[in-house]
Amino acid sequence: MDKIEHALNSLSKGQMIIITDDEKRENEGDLVVAAEKITPESITSMAHNGGGLICLSMTQAKLTALGIPLMVPITKNKDQKKTAFTISIDAAQGITTGISAADRAKTIQIAIDDNSTAGDIIMPGHIFPLQAQEGGVLERRGHTEASIDLAIMAGLNPSAVICEIMGQDGNMLRGKKLQEFAANFDLPIIAIEEIVNVRQKELRGYGISSISPTINLPTTYGIFQSFSFTTIDDDKEHCILMKNIHKTKFPLVRIHSECLTGDVFKSLRCDCSSQLHFSLAQIQKEDSGIIIYLRQEGRGIGLINKLRTYALQQHGFNTVTANQAIDCPVDNRDYSAAQNILKYLKIKSLRLMTNNPEKLNSCSQIWKNNNLVRVPLSSTINPYNRHYLSTKINQLNHLMVLEDEY
Repeated sequence: MDKIEHALNSLSKGQMIIITDDEKRENEGDLVVAAEKITPESITSMAHNGGGLICLSMTQAKLTALGIPLMVPITKNKDQKKTAFTISIDAAQGITTGISAADRAKTIQIAIDDNSTAGDIIMPGHIFPLQAQEGGVLERRGHTEASIDLAIMAGLNPSAVICEIMGQDGNMLRGKKLQEFAANFDLPIIAIEEIVNVRQKELRGYGISSISPTINLPTTYGIFQSFSFTTIDDDKEHCILMKNIHKTKFPLVRIHSECLTGDVFKSLRCDCSSQLHFSLAQIQKEDSGIIIYLRQEGRGIGLINKLRTYALQQHGFNTVTANQAIDCPVDNRDYSAAQNILKYLKIKSLRLMTNNPEKLNSCSQIWKNNNLVRVPLSSTINPYNRHYLSTKINQLNHLMVLEDEY
């Protein structure tokens, strides 16, 4: 059993492990236990043997759901490592003063419970939540992110209880002394760099070569979480907009191919913009869903070639015959990047917003046994796109519902 597997096995059993960071960073070790496995005995052990501050690593989504704010705004965080402390918490019921091992364990159990709401927590208290970056150790190489990444790898609730390890002299244990501490208590010890390597290998397993930090993107359709990624097969920077993707078993998903003329300049020649905004509006309405924005301009033939086909369409060609006339595929798209990022996001079933039978068929090869449902998109007809939409229906077999604007 390798070190990572040993650590994951220990976490699954409710046992403690030690996570260390880089010598150039804090160069410290933290005791870590999966939050869903927390017991009063674990709290007592951390307090006696660790001696540092007992904190609760949590996701931004869970903290938001519980209404737990950051202690200071990110822009005013002066901590050297930008540790994202929130206001301290206690359970609203079921505890006494909040400081005992039993009380702190109870608070942690309440805080991470999927059914808990803001009313189940009071502030301030005796547990110190820490907000993890959404990208985990690939975004920030801290104990907060590392502990949650390991909990997720172990198939546990995405949360962890952590506590710095302090020596009897009051100084933080490092190097040889930390190794001796781990050996004395028979605890697995894992470096954050090892977790980073596992995460990067995981990405490559999904065909992803790089991924950006996840940010909050305010839009006219509400606040979305957004990140960009590239795949091993190409260097195109695809983009994700998502909201509460695991709120429902069948989240809405729109795989949208880039259309500069439609999406940005609101061209009336196509229905790309209307489909994108319809999808955003539906996700806003349900407060859950994903937009996968693929850099596949012109059905994959690029902007220059698309404009060449537009020139031909002004002289009687349609969207199919124009592509053929310039020796370009009618549709040169591949949806593997979208499928891989959905797998990475652990989407096991979905409602796909599309009228494209090829896209639907491609995804049905991955999501089988009633795990894929099509949601039709409506398109508005105008004098400039009527011929284009008719061609999509008659020659590309699109399953479209048309609405006249004029």
